This record gives sequence, structure tokens and C-alpha cells, in this order.
Amino acid sequence: MDLMTAARGLVRRFRGGEPAMAVLLGKSKGVLSNELAGKHEFAKLGLLDAQAMTDESGDLSILEAWVVHARCMLLRLPEHRARADRPVLVGLSAVAKEFSDVVVAVSDAVKDNDVSDNELEAITQELGELVSEINSLYGDVRALNESGQPMELRRSALVGVVAKARARERARRSAKA
Repeated sequence: MDLMTAARGLVRRFRGGEPAMAVLLGKSKGVLSNELAGKHEFAKLGLLDAQAMTDESGDLSILEAWVVHARCMLLRLPEHRARADRPVLVGLSAVAKEFSDVVVAVSDAVKDNDVSDNELEAITQELGELVSEINSLYGDVRALNESGQPMELRRSALVGVVAKARARERARRSAKA
């Protein structure tokens, strides 16, 4: 499914349909209709509008269509609770536990040389929890790193990262020209 088909479907499924979505986006129904039709050069559905449509509806079809187009995988992360001052080794053990859960889920699923939809969903859930714990561990390690540095060094490190990103962007643009 292409992005515009996904967007049109999202609007059709939205409570109140196109008129309600137009109000949420601050557009007239006619403008939204033209953007969804994709026939007019002057009327294009913007990225921020697609994000707002997704956020308001909870429908991920536009994102899913984009992910398929990019030949990637969409993995919804579970809600994550903030952990104040969690010791890094506690985070590391949480990653190890989640990895073992992935191993169990995959092993159970493939033992009969077939993976059912329910087994695939269980594996996806376990992978999401593993990625979430890895992100938390990275946050814990980064916080520990930054806690031992004076503020000036943290700022200069950020400035260095931004400067490198800008330099890469300039190089990319000049290579295209």
C-alpha cells in the first residue's frame, strides 16, 4: 500500500471521517480532500499533517506503509517508566533477562519448523522489550558518563556532535551538486 492510500484509509476510518480530521488539522474539508486526492500540484499532504493524523487517530497505517516502502521493520516499544538513578549493572541484568526471553520465544516458535501468527506476535513483543531495555541501559550509562563531567565539557561535546553533523550535511550537498 502506498502512503496516500494509507492516508486516505486512515481518514476514512477516523471517527467523524474527513470533516472531523480536517477540523483537527485546522483545514477546510475541501483542502484536506484535495490533499488526499493527490491530483493537484498545489495541494500536498505534509509530513507534519501525516504525523498529526497518526497521533490523533492512533492508526499507524501511514507509518506502516512508509516502513514497507523503506524495506524496514516497525517495532512498537512498550511504555517505559523512568528509572531514577538506576545502577548500570541492574540495567545490564535487565537487558540479559530480556535477551533470554527472546531466545526462549524464538526457540519455542521454531521447534516445529513453523511460526504461527501468535508466535510471531510473542517474538515481536519480546524484541520490543529487549530494545526498550537496551535504550534504558544506554541512558543509564550516558547519565553516569555525564555525571562525572563538568557542564562545560558536556556542552562542548554536544557542540562537537552538531558541528560534525553539519559538516556531513555540507559534504552530502556538495557531492550532489
